[in-house]
Amino acid sequence: MKHFLIMSVVMILMIFAFPIFAYTQVNYSDEILVYFSSGIAKVKNSDSFQIDDMEIVNVLGKFGMDQSNVSFAFPDFKESDTLHYDDKYRVIKLPNMSRIFKVKVPENVKRKDIIEEFLKLQTVLFAEPNGLAAPSAIPNDTYFSYQWGLKNGSTERDIHATQAWDIYTGSSNNIIAIVDGGIDKTHPDLENKVYGVWRR
Repeated sequence: MKHFLIMSVVMILMIFAFPIFAYTQVNYSDEILVYFSSGIAKVKNSDSFQIDDMEIVNVLGKFGMDQSNVSFAFPDFKESDTLHYDDKYRVIKLPNMSRIFKVKVPENVKRKDIIEEFLKLQTVLFAEPNGLAAPSAIPNDTYFSYQWGLKNGSTERDIHATQAWDIYTGSSNNIIAIVDGGIDKTHPDLENKVYGVWRR
C-alpha cells in the first residue's frame, strides 16, 4: 500500500511538472506488430528464426504471406536483456522484446483482418498496427488560423511554427523584451505577464 501511495504522488507531480502534449500516431500502413509468446524460435547462433507453429503459418498463408513477410521488431534485443538487477540486487524481469515481430502486409490486404486472425491464436499476446507516436502541440487559440505566418504551407513565407512547437514550446520563465507602442496589458495572453512599460 505504501508503494502504491508513493507512486500515485509521483505520477501526480509528473503531470503538473511537465508540459502536456497531444500526440498523433503516424501509421506505417503496411506493417503490424505481433507478440508471439511461442511458435517462432530464433535459430541458435544466427540472426534468423524459424516459424514452427502451423497455426501461425496458416494465418500468414490465408493472406498470401509466408515467413519472408515476418521480421524481428527489435533484432538486437537478447534474452539476457530481460533480466536486470536493482541497487539491492533484486531481479527485475523486463518484457521480452525479442518476441515482438513486424509483419509486412500486402497492398491488397486490410491490416485489421490480419490482426483479427492473429488475435484468435493462443500464441499471440497482442497484435496491433505499427506506427510512430509524435508530439503535436498545435494551440487551441481561437485565432490561430489567422496567424498566417505561423502555418500557411508556403516554403518561403511559413516559419513552420507547429513543427518547432513539437520540439520546444517555451517556458513561462523566459523574459521577452517587446518594443511596441501598442501593448494591451489586459489582454488574456498578456495579463499579469507584463513587468513594466517604459516610455521615452
